[in-house]
Amino acid sequence: MPSVLDVGTKPGLEISSYAGCVLMVELALRCFDHGQQRDRTGFWDDYYALVKKTDDLFVLLKRHLNATSIREDPVAFSLYMNLRATEIFSHESAITKIEEQGLPSSMITESQRRSIAAAFQICSAVGLNLPSPRKESSDIIMLQAIFIAWPLTMALKALHRELVNGGGKATACGVVASTRLLFAALDHIEESEGYWHQSVTHLGAKLQEWEEKNGLESVAL
Repeated sequence: MPSVLDVGTKPGLEISSYAGCVLMVELALRCFDHGQQRDRTGFWDDYYALVKKTDDLFVLLKRHLNATSIREDPVAFSLYMNLRATEIFSHESAITKIEEQGLPSSMITESQRRSIAAAFQICSAVGLNLPSPRKESSDIIMLQAIFIAWPLTMALKALHRELVNGGGKATACGVVASTRLLFAALDHIEESEGYWHQSVTHLGAKLQEWEEKNGLESVAL
């Protein structure tokens, strides 16, 4: 039986958030395989095909990917976070390919734009669900901890790239605020000695170094 990823979207097709997670995992595995085979012929054709499949999946699953669903359905929250992280992974693979081949930096612009947009969208989803100490709220973030650590770190890496290579101070302040939020979420689901924290320790150190150099308020990480 062919995957929905291969047959495309169909009007009125009803897919549960659980089934959406299956499709998301299939897409993520394809993107991982593609990212590990940057030397083979056809990289760019496959890249653009995967970008289209990702966009199509967002359309197919749109009823699970709105703010209400993300707040109320833990599975939809994980689905959204991982779809955005998969999107970041694809675009970061393209950026790495461009850098490896010494291609014009102008080719990076669109991939970097979409990567940082996905990172900010992950931040928005986190903001909808990060528990507030001032009021009682369901802890969807902790409930889905095992499924969202990777999206948090992918978004942090994209934000770090934007901070290093991005625009002016206004843009940097937005990136710093989003980075704070993502680290707060990571702190919420894992101890500072944990695997995911260790995977982004260098990002926190680089961020503090960048802030000191540029005179921005220091971020406690």
